[in-house]
Amino acid sequence: MMTKLITAGGSALLMAASVFADSVWTGAAHDGEWSNIDNWSDGVPKGGEKAILNGGTAWANVGDVVCSEIDLGGGVLHVSVDAGLVADFSVEVSGAGTFAKSGEGTLRMVCSLFTGSQSLCVDDGTFDLNGTTQSFISVT
Repeated sequence: MMTKLITAGGSALLMAASVFADSVWTGAAHDGEWSNIDNWSDGVPKGGEKAILNGGTAWANVGDVVCSEIDLGGGVLHVSVDAGLVADFSVEVSGAGTFAKSGEGTLRMVCSLFTGSQSLCVDDGTFDLNGTTQSFISVT
């Protein structure tokens, strides 16, 4: 968090503002785990932040991906959903790379935006795309 001191008419105002940063996948921990802080340049991406995968492969449980945007940039992101679960996923995915769904549960893309030329892969379970135009595609 960045803090700024502003003086006005002899009074001091202390203002704090959150600064969001992009975090780039480095894979430095060599375990492929999305949730491992050591695999990211600026920590695991959080809400309002952008994750950039410029190559490499990241594996994530659906609940661990809380960023607002993912730039695949030639990388591969495997998102896993456990059997019996239906997980709503809302994120902007861009760049040329692979977005893969694994696990026996259902990954439902809600208000998600895909821009660029991603490959979508389903290893198991169901992958539903439900865009803002209310089109519905189910891939099994």
